[in-house]
Amino acid sequence: MRRSVEGYILLESLVALSVLGFVVALFTVAISQQQRLIQDTKDLTLAHAKANEIMETLKGVPFDGLKSYSLSQSINLPEGREEVEVTDFQTSDLKRILVTVSWRGSGGQIRSVSLSTLRSNR
Repeated sequence: MRRSVEGYILLESLVALSVLGFVVALFTVAISQQQRLIQDTKDLTLAHAKANEIMETLKGVPFDGLKSYSLSQSINLPEGREEVEVTDFQTSDLKRILVTVSWRGSGGQIRSVSLSTLRSNR
């Protein structure tokens, strides 16, 4: 009888360790996903701030001096790129300004943030 009790305790211990291992694995996956989400959120916030900063800088540029341009690695994002597109909008006294900040996200996909506004010559 003693022998079967010892075997029963060993089986309980193995089941408990298996359940514990499964729970630890779940927590590990959850923590890594949380860290990736935190990094993606930081990158998105930085991209929004950079796009807004560019847009605010363009407020001080004279209307005739507004030009399209593109810069690579100008921001602190993986493979970061900023683009400013200036086009005439309906009349020559109105321009559409589109600021796009793009970068490579944690999953390897290209992410981007765009801000757009209209500016008058008046």
